[in-house]
Amino acid sequence: VRAWLSHPILDLLPPEPVSATSIKLRWKLQKDARRYVHGFYIRYRDLTSGTRHFRMEMVTKSNPQEYTVKELAKDTQYEFFMIPYHSQIHGHPSNSRIEKTLEDVPSSPPSGLQSSVVNVSTTVLTWLPPLPGRSNGVLTSYTLWVFVNNTHQQANVTVSAS
Repeated sequence: VRAWLSHPILDLLPPEPVSATSIKLRWKLQKDARRYVHGFYIRYRDLTSGTRHFRMEMVTKSNPQEYTVKELAKDTQYEFFMIPYHSQIHGHPSNSRIEKTLEDVPSSPPSGLQSSVVNVSTTVLTWLPPLPGRSNGVLTSYTLWVFVNNTHQQANVTVSAS
């Protein structure tokens, strides 16, 4: 067993972002090595933050070929690699792959909203983008909802974020 696991037997395929918080991993295990592998350790880290710390998940299903890593940060680049194991024996690490979670709507609203009345029919609104790290991707537009007397929606306006 140790002899089999000491050589590269696992090829991590290109990851696939599934959502803003999950990435699907697929891999190929050498056919002859399957009987020696009880499971896999999936190691991953956030490359956007610059951390060197790898998180780990354990896959113990019999003969799995894919796994979705969940609860990831939005719009964040991750590095992944895998380690096959048999009981207490850890195998040769796979190749590493890099993938980014999908973009999503911001986690917080714009800040610093201010309004200035110009005349009876015109008000100028200004604001700042969401706080750093809360945009979850590239801001493309803002949607403004205009209400009269806080109850009746008068207009719905979309403006460019640039």
